[in-house]
Amino acid sequence: MFDAEIAMREFHKAYDIILSPVLTKTTAEIGWLNMNSDNMKEYTERFRQYSGFTALYNGTGQPSMSVPLHHTDSGLPVGIMFSGAWGSDLTLLRLAQQLEEAQPWPLYSKL
Repeated sequence: MFDAEIAMREFHKAYDIILSPVLTKTTAEIGWLNMNSDNMKEYTERFRQYSGFTALYNGTGQPSMSVPLHHTDSGLPVGIMFSGAWGSDLTLLRLAQQLEEAQPWPLYSKL
């Protein structure tokens, strides 16, 4: 993971924030991601397929946030992930405040 940390440190010399999806799809079917599965290889592969965008930042310890900037037709929130360099927590919080002021998000979905 040290190589990833070095690469991200270099990246953030030119860019303050990275924008990416949080997940690869809106929702997983109930039971599809079962961490109590007897088949941990299958679970791990499904987990990577579903949430592969978050792994880099979990591994490097960089601050990230998921912001509900979109909703499905049924009202489920869709998160957009913003990540920054180490120590950029305040930058991310200020960005979240600006985004919420520009496009307020509901406290819960319309289910």
